[in-house]
Amino acid sequence: TFAHENGKLLRILDFDDVKDRLVAIDGRIDAKFWDMVKGNINKLSDISYWVNVVYGDIETPALSSDEKSFLNSALSSLPTDGYNEGTMKIWANAITDATGKKGRDLYHPIRLALTGIEFGPELSALLPLIGKEKIEERLKDLLGNVEVDENRIATEVCILADKATVDEEIIRLNSHINQVRETLKLNEPIGRK
Repeated sequence: TFAHENGKLLRILDFDDVKDRLVAIDGRIDAKFWDMVKGNINKLSDISYWVNVVYGDIETPALSSDEKSFLNSALSSLPTDGYNEGTMKIWANAITDATGKKGRDLYHPIRLALTGIEFGPELSALLPLIGKEKIEERLKDLLGNVEVDENRIATEVCILADKATVDEEIIRLNSHINQVRETLKLNEPIGRK
C-alpha cells in the first residue's frame, strides 16, 4: 500500500532531510526525536501523535483492577532520578522484584499507560523524553490519583537494604576463622572436647 511504502521511505530519511517540515509541525522535534519515531510512522503528519505522547496529553484505555494494581506497583517502583536510556531496564527490574511480572506482562501495560497504544518506539528511548513528572502524572491519572505513600516506600527500601546486607555473615565468618586459627595453634589433639 501507499502508506506502507511511504513509511519505508521515511525510515531511511535523516533528520536534515525533513527538518523544515518537522519544525513546521512542532519546533521541539529534533534529530533524536526523529530517529526514535521514524520507524513508527507512515506519513510525516503521524509524528504529531508522538509529540503528544512526549509533550502533551494522550487518551488511555480503561484498566481492570489487576492492571491498576500492577501500575500502582510500577508507580511505586519508578526510579527517582537520572532518566536516560538505561532507566527502563532499572524500572523493569524493580517492577519484576515487586510484582514478579516479566516480558509482555510487564511492558504491555506500561506502554499502554504511557503511550495509549500497543506499539511504538522502544520504551527505553521514550522514558527520558517523557520524563519522570509526566510519567507519574499519567500513572496517577490512570489510577484515579491514588497517592503513593512515600513513607511506605522508604520503609520498604530500608527492609530491602537490610536484607541485602551481609555484615552479620561477615562478622560470623571472621569469628569462625579466628576460632579455627586458635585451635590450630594448640599443641593437643583437635576434635571434640
